[in-house]
Amino acid sequence: EAAAWVGEYRQFWDESFERLDEYLATVQKEETHDNEGRDQDRKD
Repeated sequence: EAAAWVGEYRQFWDESFERLDEYLATVQKEETHDNEGRDQDRKD
C-alpha cells in the first residue's frame, strides 16, 4: 500500500515539476526578448 501511495505522489510531483520547468523556460525566454529590445533602445 505504501508503495502505491508514494507512486501516486511521485507522479504528481513529476508532473508538477515538468509544468514548472515549462513555465520557467517561457518566462526566461520573455525576459531575454525584453532585454534585447532594451539594449537596442540604448544603442540608438
